[in-house]
Amino acid sequence: MTCTSRDPTKSSWRRRGSLALGLILFSLVLAVAGCVGSTAKVSGAAGSDGGGSAGATSGNGGAEDGGAAAGAAGSHNDSSEPVEVEQVAVDDLLSCALLSDGRAKCWGYNPNGELGVDPECDPVTNQCEAFVVGTPLEVQGLSDATRITAGLGLVCAIIEDHTARCWGYNGGGELGDGTTTSSSSPVVVAGLTDVIDMIAGYGVCALLGDGTVACWGGLIGHTPQMISDLSNVQGIAGDPLQTACALLDDGTLACWGSNEYGQLGDGTTEDSSVPVAVQGLSDVAQIAGDGKHFCARLEDSTVECWGYNEHGELGDGTTTNSSTPVVVKDLSDVTELASRGSCAVLDDGTARCWGWNYVGQLGDGRTEDSSVPVAVQGLSDVMQIELAHTHHACALLQGGVVKCWGNNLYAELGDGTRTNSSVPVTVVGLP
Repeated sequence: MTCTSRDPTKSSWRRRGSLALGLILFSLVLAVAGCVGSTAKVSGAAGSDGGGSAGATSGNGGAEDGGAAAGAAGSHNDSSEPVEVEQVAVDDLLSCALLSDGRAKCWGYNPNGELGVDPECDPVTNQCEAFVVGTPLEVQGLSDATRITAGLGLVCAIIEDHTARCWGYNGGGELGDGTTTSSSSPVVVAGLTDVIDMIAGYGVCALLGDGTVACWGGLIGHTPQMISDLSNVQGIAGDPLQTACALLDDGTLACWGSNEYGQLGDGTTEDSSVPVAVQGLSDVAQIAGDGKHFCARLEDSTVECWGYNEHGELGDGTTTNSSTPVVVKDLSDVTELASRGSCAVLDDGTARCWGWNYVGQLGDGRTEDSSVPVAVQGLSDVMQIELAHTHHACALLQGGVVKCWGNNLYAELGDGTRTNSSVPVTVVGLP
């Protein structure tokens, strides 16, 4: 999932109605359940970069607005230059990294090939040898990537030619190739050109260069479908199978989908199949969110959030849902939001997170929720921060170092262990 700013060609890249969500989640659970009885051993990186080496996270080159990447379609480093991490992308149970040479590496849970390598499951016994990957492995068959985004059991990439590739779980057509066959190798998303940004959750959306948006997966369809009544889009966030929001070129926001928690931001809890305006916001510089709640970074570097707030995700000091934006307390000088909200990078290079913290995903050394922002311990020179839907987070630091914290049951922290951490730990083996 991604953070998107007003101008997607210059922004940094830091950055699930209800029936569709249930159907897709049920399908995903069934797909994963086949391997639950497996050996689930941790597999480290094997071999050199060409065959699944310990690898790296990425982002696109050229920081802007505190971001780790400039455009989705820049050229990569010359071969004589050192390879560095440019961007990180995370979702529950997996993490990925984009490298400056256009390759990507992933680690964590791999039942459907979402790490870009064969899960090596016996089709008869369903026993899996490389079920959990504890350190980064290179995504096979991917090159010239300029941007990556991670969803539930899948990962997608934008290529230098502005086309898109996805890999992993495809039971609901999430890979966008017109099939429902999962793939550990990147497949071409059908019919998409001029892609400049993507978001992924249970489904996927792509922002196109003409300011329109196409989405796919589940009940939307197995190939990209244009979102009607939506144009002049500069950024997207959320999950198309739950709720998604768009940043328009006039600095306002429009959201569509489920509104159970008020996440459309229109002052109601009524669902809408067409985009509706978020109340009271203008001069928005970036939109972020996970489909249940959303946050907006404003031009004055403050943040407002709305929607689901059971664990303090709105950062306003309460645990009350809100159908209109509320100000995040004690937060200013924000240069970038995590693409799913509830974490922010400040202009001094530190990071703040708020909300659910049951496995230490706020990074403050504790496991208690916080309804106001808390400092992520031990981080400085932060370029990008990313928060999974519920479980863990990762940050890209200047110099290409990647640190992750929170849940590590499936080795998603990339430190070669399966031990949770409430403070950041370094992903091993990255450039």
